[in-house]
Amino acid sequence: MQLTSLTLEQVRRYHHFTFHAQPGINVITGPNGIGKTTLLESLFILALTKSYKTSKDHHLIHHEASYFKLNGVFKDADQSARFEVHVHDKGKDVHINHVHYPRLSDYLGRLNVVLFAPEDLDIIKGSPKTRRRFLDLELAQRDRRYISYLSHYKRLLKERNDWLKQGALKPDKDVVLDVITEQLAHYAQKIMTVRSTFIESLNQLMQGPHQTLAPTDAPVTLQYVPSLPPGDPFKAYDKKRAMDWQFKSTQLGIHRDDLQFDTRHGPLGDHGSQGQIRTAVLALKLALAAWFEAHQKTPPLMLFDDVLSELDPDRQQALLSQLNQHAQVFITATHLDALALDKSRIHHHNLQHDINQRSDTP
Repeated sequence: MQLTSLTLEQVRRYHHFTFHAQPGINVITGPNGIGKTTLLESLFILALTKSYKTSKDHHLIHHEASYFKLNGVFKDADQSARFEVHVHDKGKDVHINHVHYPRLSDYLGRLNVVLFAPEDLDIIKGSPKTRRRFLDLELAQRDRRYISYLSHYKRLLKERNDWLKQGALKPDKDVVLDVITEQLAHYAQKIMTVRSTFIESLNQLMQGPHQTLAPTDAPVTLQYVPSLPPGDPFKAYDKKRAMDWQFKSTQLGIHRDDLQFDTRHGPLGDHGSQGQIRTAVLALKLALAAWFEAHQKTPPLMLFDDVLSELDPDRQQALLSQLNQHAQVFITATHLDALALDKSRIHHHNLQHDINQRSDTP
């Protein structure tokens, strides 16, 4: 699907604004603080119902308002689809073609985006929690079963931790713990299987783009590092039973999984330069785009938030050469001349000019 128009209502600095997109490469320019990132953030929210910049929906609401609303109109062949996310004081509503989806899990996966933002360097440099969030967000766009598995696992993990805190002195403490642990292990196994397959695919898909973007850099290998050892997860939990009772929390499980980016010199996060890390994340995102395209039979929306200007002209061209020629791409930059792009191939949006045409947007 390709975006034709995006309307933001009471989102961050915008009171009301409609952005009109074109097929192909859309370059959005304007000074810092004008709202370029908010446009890409809004597309991300339309796909995943949450922001990549904040976990608190109310942080996106304009300071004078009590709600925000996003509407995106997309075209696929001869059909159009309207996606809507509405956050208000009673919660969040999502609609497709005016049909309400009470469960967010039924909405997810119908619109796919791949985003590269400055924050994405933390996928390599940041904490395991950041990498797990990356995993969960990307898999949520593709696999509704995964969303269900993760929901069950989080509920059971809370139940288990609550019991570890409250049940230590009860005579049936281990019987109850076994019942919860058996269910927890069941969903942990399913999640590990999905994550392992996904990461193996990404590792294969990122090798070609990485070689194109950085032909002189050492290859980067993506590895899944599960907290639970191979075999029966229940047995692994059982071995940690005494420690779990002692610390009153579950020491093992998919909530402690990690991803590792390795080179022949060691972990990339420890030994790689800023440029090498940026290139590896770009290769990872290109692998994601290829993965979505293989599964959905159509390229996802590609969002590049103020990152191309950090690349030299050769790497900018190498990056764009790796994109599907039919993909719709959105690139933000302060100035058009910061990008070494063929001006005849792009659609330039001067956001300052567009906003000045609207009296209802500051």
